[in-house]
Parts: sequence; structure tokens; C-alpha cells
Amino acid sequence: MFGIFTQSIRLTSVPLLVGEDRRLRGRQFGAALAIVAVPVILACGPLAGPLAEMLAPGVGAGARSVTEDALRVLGGAMILQLAAAGAATLLGIWDRFDVVFGGYVSGAVAGLVSFLALESAAGELVLGWSMLAMGAVTCAWMLVGLLRARTGSDEGGLGRPRRLLADAGSILGRTLVYFVINGLYLVTPAFASRDAAGDATVLSYAYLYASYLVAGTGVAVGISRVPDMTRGAQSDWEEVVADTVPHGFRYAVLVCAPALAGLVAAGATLIG
Repeated sequence: MFGIFTQSIRLTSVPLLVGEDRRLRGRQFGAALAIVAVPVILACGPLAGPLAEMLAPGVGAGARSVTEDALRVLGGAMILQLAAAGAATLLGIWDRFDVVFGGYVSGAVAGLVSFLALESAAGELVLGWSMLAMGAVTCAWMLVGLLRARTGSDEGGLGRPRRLLADAGSILGRTLVYFVINGLYLVTPAFASRDAAGDATVLSYAYLYASYLVAGTGVAVGISRVPDMTRGAQSDWEEVVADTVPHGFRYAVLVCAPALAGLVAAGATLIG
């Protein structure tokens, strides 16, 4: 859920970083994201216990302890995902999509390898550790690429604390719709945890499948086109919309239609 949220930041933050009158420079953007990470640190650190109880009210104390441990591991993965998304945003603006591609592919491979290597030792926490490994590799790749490709967009100081808080609020405000939609997922495990064993897992698979469709269509098109759309909107907005929106809809339909057909035909077997 947080991974999708960080990808939405890559879309909504671009107008703050593009153009002569841009509000944020690279360093200011990074500092604002650091402020966004503070609630994650609190929720997955000192508040991990109460949050685990809220997420899984229908399970026993032992299972809730596993949830609490998983939150602590996933908290680190979330922060790394946020840092990687921030770096990917700047790299995308600088047309360094090759670095972004390499970062996410290498992170995905690292996560899969970690899952297979740690499955026996980590047990139920293996997914959390694999996400942490994926976040670490992705973030390291992005930051190295950012240092090599940086331009004048990171000039200037960080600004006043009040301004940084306002910038962090602006970033969160622009992603509010994405955050609310994805936040609804946190409500559903609370209900699924009261049902038969495995229901929450099935729910997670279905959500993950749907989220990949979103990432592979709307987010992918948006991330690749938003910088140019923002620049073009300063001159001819109607031309920008005509050049991008129909293409986005066609691409989404061509990907989603066969994917949903495959889910209907083979979803039960796959989940089983």
C-alpha cells in the first residue's frame, strides 16, 4: 500500500519541481520527504503494538506479536521506498528513466532472491524482510544514479522549518486521493482477520493483482509523461491533453482487459 503511495508522489510532485517558477529544489524536496517519513517511523516504531492490534483485532496474542514484528521490519522498507521514489522523481524529470528502470528491476530481483533464501529461517516474516531487501537495493541504486546525474535543481538551502512543513503538507495534500483509496485496504484486513485462516492472504493477493494493473497502466503512463505535460501546459494545455489522455486510456484498456480475463479464468487456481 505504501509502495503505491510513494509512486503516486512521483506523479503529483512533478509540478512542484518543474519550470522556472518551481516551488521546490532537489534538496528541499528531499527534506520534505524526510518529514513525510516521520509518521511512518512513529507508526512502525513506538506505536507498532497499538497499530498491530488495530490491523488484526481478530487474532490471538501470538499472531498479533508477529504482526507487530512485521510492522517494525516493514517500517524500514517503507522509508527506503519513499527515498527511492523521491530520487526516481528527480531522475524522471532529468530524463534518466534508464536509472529508474534499473533501480526497480534490481530491487525486485533482490526481493525475490531474499524471499527464497530466507523463507525457512524467517517464517511468516519473510515477506517483510524481502521487502526490506528490495527497498535497500532500489534506494541505493537510485541514490547513486542521482549523485551521478544531478543538475542545478538541487541548488539552494533547505529553507525555514515552517516552509519545509508547508512543503511536506503540499506533497501529502496532492496525494490525498491516492492515500485515502489505498488506506481503505488497511480496513479490510481487520475484517478478514476474523474469518477463516487464509482469507486475509487471498484478499492480499487480489489487492496486489489489482495494484499491479494500476501501476502498469495509469502510474506508468503518468510517470513517463507528467514532466513533459507540466512543461507543455505552460503554453498549450489543450494540445497536451489531446496528446496524452487518449493514449493513456488506450494503453490502460489494452493491458487491463486481458489481465482481468486471465484473473477470471485462472485466478482461483493461481491463488490456490
